[in-house]
Amino acid sequence: MNRQEALELLGLQEGATPAQIASALETKQAEVEAKKASSASEALAGVFDTFLQRLQQAEAILLAPDPSSVVVEPSAEREPLAVEEPDTTTELQPGPQVQTRGKVLLITLGVLLLAVILFMAFAQKQRRDAEQQAEFNRMMYDMAREQAPAAKDPLLEQMDEEIALGNKDLPKEMGDGVRADRVSRDGRTIGHYYTLLGTRAADFDLEQLGMEVSANVVNGICSMVETQPETRAFYRDEFVYEFIYLDGQGETLTVVSMQMQDCP
Repeated sequence: MNRQEALELLGLQEGATPAQIASALETKQAEVEAKKASSASEALAGVFDTFLQRLQQAEAILLAPDPSSVVVEPSAEREPLAVEEPDTTTELQPGPQVQTRGKVLLITLGVLLLAVILFMAFAQKQRRDAEQQAEFNRMMYDMAREQAPAAKDPLLEQMDEEIALGNKDLPKEMGDGVRADRVSRDGRTIGHYYTLLGTRAADFDLEQLGMEVSANVVNGICSMVETQPETRAFYRDEFVYEFIYLDGQGETLTVVSMQMQDCP
């Protein structure tokens, strides 16, 4: 590095005073140290170290004493000039052209490293954006599927009509302390709700009650469908029928589930 390159490194021109050079050196060193401290890349840290070394070289060149300012006192007696032996151990210093090429190579490597870092960051962002878009598309598809009206099923529509007609007469006491409350549908399960008036669950052996009610319900429904063919409009093979019996306080006593395939 020569004096002109050292001045250009500090952003100064020929004629700058030592005070200006010292101030520029201090400012540049502080800027590089701050950038190095904030960088998370080990590779960039090496670039900053190299730049600091170049600042030290510039300091040595620009703040070295000027040989022309050294006053040589005349000597009364001239001493013979000493012939210095060549120092064969001194390494050859690179010339200005080699230094310039090295500086260009260092800058090129720094630019390439920065380009690689930016490309990796861009690729990661693209991948995150693609994942987020795919997740958003799945969410929108699920929402659209949930909000889409279900396809109409003529059989279910007919059953809903039958249930609506039956519920017009309910609740209704059936005799023997039994009240028919309502009929409902959940998918292909039809629920019949009955209340045993004036009873409490604690008054029953629920297991025994379940066995007796189950036998009576299955036999009664199968017999009714056989003797009254018009009831087949409601009791169909495609559905499951549940008979829910409650006590007088609304507690469940037993639930009987059957299908028409259960009939002999």
